[in-house]
Parts: sequence; C-alpha cells; structure tokens
Amino acid sequence: MNKKNLILIVDDQPSNLEFLSRFLKKSGFDIQVLQDGTTALERVVEIDPDLILLDIIMPGIDGLEVCRRLKSWGETKDIPIIFMTALNDVLDKVSGLTVGGADYITKPFQEDEVLARINLHIKQARMMQEIERSNLHLKQEIDRRKLLEKQLIDSKTRLSFLIDRAPLGVIEWNQTFEVSTWNPAAEIIFGYSEEEALKLRGFKFIFTEHSRVYFGKVFAELLNNKLISHHTHKNLTKDGKIIVCEWYNTVVIDEQDNVIGIVAIVVDVTKRKRAEDEIQLLLNTIQAVNVVSDVRSALEVTLRQIIETIEWDFGEAWIPNSTENCLEYSTGLGIDDPNIDIFKQQNSQLTFLPNQGLPGQVWHSRKLEWIEDISLIRDSTFSHSQIAKNTGLKTALGLPIIQDNEVLAILVLFKKDTLVPDERLLDLLNAVTKQLGSLIQRKKIEANLAIANQQLQHLATIDSLTQIPNRRYFDDSLKSEWRRLQRENSFISLILCDVDYFKPYNDNYGHQAGDECLVRVARAINNAIRRPADCVARYGGEEFAIILPNTNLEGAIHVANLVRSALQKLKIPHQYSQVSEYISISLGITSTIPSGDSSPEALIAKADRALYQAKSQGRDRYAVS
Repeated sequence: MNKKNLILIVDDQPSNLEFLSRFLKKSGFDIQVLQDGTTALERVVEIDPDLILLDIIMPGIDGLEVCRRLKSWGETKDIPIIFMTALNDVLDKVSGLTVGGADYITKPFQEDEVLARINLHIKQARMMQEIERSNLHLKQEIDRRKLLEKQLIDSKTRLSFLIDRAPLGVIEWNQTFEVSTWNPAAEIIFGYSEEEALKLRGFKFIFTEHSRVYFGKVFAELLNNKLISHHTHKNLTKDGKIIVCEWYNTVVIDEQDNVIGIVAIVVDVTKRKRAEDEIQLLLNTIQAVNVVSDVRSALEVTLRQIIETIEWDFGEAWIPNSTENCLEYSTGLGIDDPNIDIFKQQNSQLTFLPNQGLPGQVWHSRKLEWIEDISLIRDSTFSHSQIAKNTGLKTALGLPIIQDNEVLAILVLFKKDTLVPDERLLDLLNAVTKQLGSLIQRKKIEANLAIANQQLQHLATIDSLTQIPNRRYFDDSLKSEWRRLQRENSFISLILCDVDYFKPYNDNYGHQAGDECLVRVARAINNAIRRPADCVARYGGEEFAIILPNTNLEGAIHVANLVRSALQKLKIPHQYSQVSEYISISLGITSTIPSGDSSPEALIAKADRALYQAKSQGRDRYAVS
C-alpha cells in the first residue's frame, strides 16, 4: 500500500486507539489500528509500517510475544517498536527493551513526548537503512577487489611455474656485483636491455635511495650466511618511474659450496600493492572515522589516511560555515616542511565564497577539480597561487564530500610534482569520499540525536511552568538519596509546602496571574535553599517539596523559616486569603535516618501529615511530624 510515515497502533483499549490516532493524524502520520496481537502478526507484513506502537498487556498473545516474533522475522526485524506501558511498570519497560523494543511511552500519554519519540525512531530507522545500504555497497566493492587480488599469482609458492611461464625477472650478480644474468622479463620490468644491464655494476641503478641501503645489507647477509630472503622494495625504472617489486633472493654456490654470486627473482607487484593500499585505505578510513566523535576529527583522520596512502605532500579540509554562505578552514596536514607549514598557516586564515578559489569552485560545481600546476593558474581561480609557488606545490586536487545532495566538506590535496589526472586514483578517492559522506552524515545525525535525547531528558524531569524539577525527578531523587543516606546512616529531611488559599487566588486573579505567582514562589523557595545537594521540586499544583540530605530536624526547621521569610519578602497581594493580605505558605516538616524498616513513601506520608497539621492550626506556619 502507498504510505508515508505509516504507524501501526496495536492496543485492545479503544480509548487509547482513539486518542493516539486522533493526534498522530493531526501531526501528519498515516495510521493503521489493530486490537490484538494475533491480527497484528497476521497483517504486519501486508501493512508494512514505519513504526509500531504496541501495548504490552493484551488478551491472547501479549505485546512482548508479538515483539519477540516480529524481531525474529527477516521482513519485520528492523521495524522500530515502541511499547505503551503504565508510568510505574518498570518490569514491563525492562522486558520490552529486552525482547527488542526500541523505546517506551507511558500512560497517560503526553503528546509532545510521544511525537518526539516517534520522530526520533523513524529518523533513526531510516538512517540505519541508509548505513546498511552503504555498507553492502562497500562490502561488494571489497569483495570485488579481493577477487582481483586472489587472481594475482602467488609468486612464492608457484615460483618454479612462474619462472618458466610468467614474466618474472631473473637477475644474477657475481661476487664483484657485476650483472651476469638479465632475462627478457627483467628488461620489461626495468626498461634496460640485456646489453645495457650487463655493462652495469651493483644495484643502485634499479633501487631508490632508501632501498639501496637496505638491499645492500640484505646482500651482505646472504653472502655471509647463504640464506634465502624475500623482500618488497620500491625500485626505479630506466625512465625514472617508481615501481614496487617483490624480490626472492638466494646465493649461487659452486660444487665446493663456495658462494659465487646472488640470484634474484623479481616480480613487479605495483598494481597489486596499489590494490592492497586502496582496500586498506577504505578500511582504515572507515575504522578511523567510526571512533572519532565529531566531523572535524573525521576529516582529519581521513586526510591522514589519504596522504599516507597515495603519498601526496599536503591535504586540507574546508567546511561550510553555520550560515552556509562561505567555506571555512577545518584542518590540514602534510609532510614535515617549513614552507608547507607557512602555506597551512596562511590558508587557515582564508574563507571562500561559492566559485571562489579551488575550494569554492568544487563547492559550486559539486565536481572534483584536478589542476596539474597551480603556480600557472591566475589568482582569481586559485587565490593563494603565489604561496603555492613559494612552497613548491604543483598539482592540486579538489574533492567534494556529498551526502543526500548536500556538500558536507571539500578536501584539497597537493603534490610537489606535476601530475596528469590518474583515473584509478580518482576512482579510489571518489569511493573514499562517498563512504566518508555517509559516515559524516551519520556523525551529524548522532550529534543531533544526542541533543534530542538531552532535550527529552530535560522535558521529562523539569516542570515546564516553574522550570524547577518536577514530581518525577523528585521521586527519583528521594529514592536515590534515601539509599545513599541509609548506607551512610545519616539524616534526611523532607519539607512539603502548600501555597495558602491558592484556589481563591487563581479564581479571582485569573489563571495567568496564578501561573506567575507559582513561578515567583518556586523561584523564591529555590533561592532560599543554599546547598547544591538540596532539591526543590514542584510536587503538584500549588505544592512544592524540598529534599534536604544530611540534615536533621533542627536544620530542616531553619530551612523552613528561610522559605517563609523569602515568601514574605515577595509581598504578592492576596486579598482573598483568610490568613494574610499577601501570599503565604504552610509547611510540613519531617526528618529521619533511613533504615530497612522504613521507606521514602513513609517519609512523604509523615511530611504530609505535618502539612495537614499546619493547615489545621491556621496556615501560614510550619508543623513537625
């Protein structure tokens, strides 16, 4: 069926179905209702909801069993399920989460809370679907690359076959390090003909400077110990190109077991090594980004992985500012070079408008840009070209990171050499940026979810009118302090407060004035409490509660007097009060050392009796129980 944000409500109570259906339809959701678990299991695949609101207690199959079965079915396991339960049914809440429920809402329902939780879990479910699609694509890409890698011949285990059939270079040096054997495959690999190679001495002509030192030690070890060695090195071709080769080396001995030379089997593994590096770059980037907590850190670790893998000299990241009207510098890193440090420092002070500079061009076009020599580009195109000239940077590559048609960041990479576009490299970096876009978007969603959860927690524990803790927070705080002080064998005191004759005040001055009065009273009580551990909460209506940890009865009475004094200073007129011309307050005080023979509920009951006593004695006073 065609649907948009379809919610399935399963509850055997018509009143709940009517309430939830009415306000959720007003909020833009499509609604489907069912009244029992059996029907829900039969029709859920047909209905295909985006989210299920599921009552726990129902006739026949209960909500927990319905959830357990849905989570075991492949077609329904990813549908978020929010349980509906009573406020104090802690066991039901835990059981619901244990069998796979995503969340719960408590009865009686609060529309804002229900709507916030539904939107949160629908958004989260869609995010997870997108991540799963991205991960599947990545796995397919990795599998494809691994398949290509497996097709490469294992030169070590099949050495004898490769020497006869495959293009393996065979090079032999005599005791004076003169080249004595140079086969056609070696000519293909290094570019030197046999005639040219046989006139050469040593191995410097085919090794990079770093590899020469290491390979010299390997040869010395071979000659002294008659070993077999296997190494991978960067080598040089005749035209100066750097390649990667695997070397299998051993000594040549005569009939008297004397070493007369060294023979090497050489395999050009440049393509294979590049494929390995590409796969590793993708994996390392994903792993590194997964463990960081914010977008800037994700960009930094990605730049580091890219620079190290492709061996470029510098990289920087640019992100849209908060108003998305220009690009700001996010991070940059590269090789150890004073000129590059200056380049980085000067770039960090720049911003780019759309189509301005290389970052701005990429931002505007949403396409990668490759510049072979930035020192030849006019300033209007690449605004820091003079700095680049001084730094010695040549090639520049700008890459957009895009997700859901939104440009999240721009990566700009630099190389001191002049390079023409490399399609294989571009394919690799496109794959990295595509995956990075998904990961960065997830980081942004996670940050927004964290903010939403904080807001939900705030709504759940703070009274919306007075902005002090609510009854729920009071209950949790009292239980927590009770347990702590029971362990410490220390006093806890409780004061219940009631604004005197508030109903006449509300009826005569109006509800808005009544609300303003409660706000001022709450603020005055809160300001009268001095210690951070003390808790002032709105207990209900015009009633307030004060929890005083580590406080005996004498200390509680002192606090009660401070509260009464604070209320008296407010001088809020109340001509309908029978005890004062101003708003006044009655207080019930109790104090005890928590023990196993009592409970927080008993403490509340004692404070309530004391409050009743204060009212019976004429109000505008405190009483002790």
